[in-house]
Amino acid sequence: MHAFDTDVSVDGRVFVGDNEMRGSSSSGELLAPLPNIRGSAFYAFSDKLSTFATLGWMSANVGEWSGSFTYLHWRLHYAFSDRWGLAAGT
Repeated sequence: MHAFDTDVSVDGRVFVGDNEMRGSSSSGELLAPLPNIRGSAFYAFSDKLSTFATLGWMSANVGEWSGSFTYLHWRLHYAFSDRWGLAAGT
């Protein structure tokens, strides 16, 4: 589970020549849970070669603002010995 926590503040001012007129200001806070789906998979091709992948998604809708985030992490791992290996991925 993830949470979306944000503070927003807007402050307006107007400049005319050397004169400054302060406008209005507004602020607000939001704390909301984010839907979050995640899955992982592991597969060993042999004792030395394996792969691992994680796929996930999360989304947020706040008033007129909305967005989502999808990710994929993938690794290929080769074991040289019981203690040493090399992995490459995204």
